[in-house]
Amino acid sequence: EELGYPQQQPTTLYMDNQTAIRFGNKDGVESKMKALHVKWYWIRERTTRLKELALKYISTATMRADVFTKPLERSPHQLHCSLLGLKQRRLS
Repeated sequence: EELGYPQQQPTTLYMDNQTAIRFGNKDGVESKMKALHVKWYWIRERTTRLKELALKYISTATMRADVFTKPLERSPHQLHCSLLGLKQRRLS
């Protein structure tokens, strides 16, 4: 909306942490989360009160962001590259 485009529906945020999803959707139990980072309260507000985000579960095996955030073995790396439409280069 800051760029001049109204948000028609919530932006989907895919996560592989089910506890974080429950907390973000206000189903989590806060008494067990004593030292929680401020960003999780920000996300909770965006999902529950403002309806700007929708938290959805995606399995770790198909988490596309992993190819950019952690070292992967050959097979998962190839899978993620194919899911994203990236070409692989062979190192000589």
